Amino acid sequence: PLETGKIYDINSSALAALAKKQGFVVDGTLTVKDDYELIKAAVIDGKSKSDIVVLSGGSSKGKKDMTSLIINELSSGGVFTHGLALYRLCKKF
Repeated sequence: PLETGKIYDINSSALAALAKKQGFVVDGTLTVKDDYELIKAAVIDGKSKSDIVVLSGGSSKGKKDMTSLIINELSSGGVFTHGLALYRLCKKF
């Protein structure tokens, strides 16, 4: 049972399925807490094993935005897109 205030991780399964559908080999998925050192260690580990590392979540405004800091620290290219606004379009039936 899911505890109050917790959410299910559907992104890992959905992104892995999409990657496989496009012909990628998914080495694995990992869920980590919103902790700078944990996220950084996971990215470093992923980079050592894979050609591509996909991050979902961990990006927000302000002090909690660790993902962009980590990518900028570990990549010579850095972050090229930040703060995408996603809208859900609903159609009444």
